[in-house]
Amino acid sequence: MKTHEKIQAIRKAKGLTQDDLAEQLNMSKNGYANIEQNNTKLTIDKLVQISAVLGIEPKQLLDNGSDVFHFFTDIKNNTHNHYSGGVDEQRLKNLEQEVFYLKQMIEQKDITISALMSENKALKGLLGQNSSDVV
Repeated sequence: MKTHEKIQAIRKAKGLTQDDLAEQLNMSKNGYANIEQNNTKLTIDKLVQISAVLGIEPKQLLDNGSDVFHFFTDIKNNTHNHYSGGVDEQRLKNLEQEVFYLKQMIEQKDITISALMSENKALKGLLGQNSSDVV
């Protein structure tokens, strides 16, 4: 069974409509329908989102019968992952681990930004006190 067929079968088994899934994925019904009709290439992020909504692991959606997979992660910046030769469990684990680490990096960046904003606010407060002392 192909990936898009698995997505459709699992969605139906869970009693969800295409509208339900499209809404939960923040996409149009037509955009989601294109996934189930195999009219669009899945990004890794979208595959992960779909699997989360369906309550399964992303690797469960991968097509075991195909020899080539293309997962485009950012077409605008011309970055993509190309994966050939059927399901490679180690490659999938590596990609999942990379996503995990990238999410951790983003979380750390957000913490750093928050700390810098607090520091900036404190420094502005000190500047305001110093300027009133001059008068």
